[in-house]
Amino acid sequence: KKADVVMVGAPYPPRISAAFALEALVKQGRHIVVIGEGWKGRAPEGIAVINENISGEDYASWCASSKITLIVNRHGEAQTPARGFIEAYAGGCLLMQMDRSKISRYFTDRVDCVGWESFGDMVRQAEGLLESSERRQCLANFAWQRAQRYTYEARLTRLFMLTRGYRDHDEVM
Repeated sequence: KKADVVMVGAPYPPRISAAFALEALVKQGRHIVVIGEGWKGRAPEGIAVINENISGEDYASWCASSKITLIVNRHGEAQTPARGFIEAYAGGCLLMQMDRSKISRYFTDRVDCVGWESFGDMVRQAEGLLESSERRQCLANFAWQRAQRYTYEARLTRLFMLTRGYRDHDEVM
């Protein structure tokens, strides 16, 4: 694997705080990578920095080839996990900032991702995931299956079936 933990995105304050919290994992010998324009000089020593924006293809590759993909929202509040679908589709093990009331429509904590609510919790969850490759693989597999439900093809198929069902129902009446 390329990294134990990868975090992609511009260095907004919550992501910078997450990088400093991840310093605890660096001290344990873990390889942490942050990717995004503006990280140079902002990440703690020992964290690898790729100070550039990367293509969607490279993004998916990093997710697929890292043990954990860390999702930290731009403004520090949990939102609908648009990026979570990219990581899941790429086969990544998701460690995502969560507000369980919003995220539960899409991902299930401890089934297809692992959620965290504080930086201390984030580090503890990462440590647990790094200890168990079977758990990471299981989460990644369930996340991949979940992501299949939200592809454009799957969503359009459901819409087509719904409208067809209504049309067939109207013909009977």
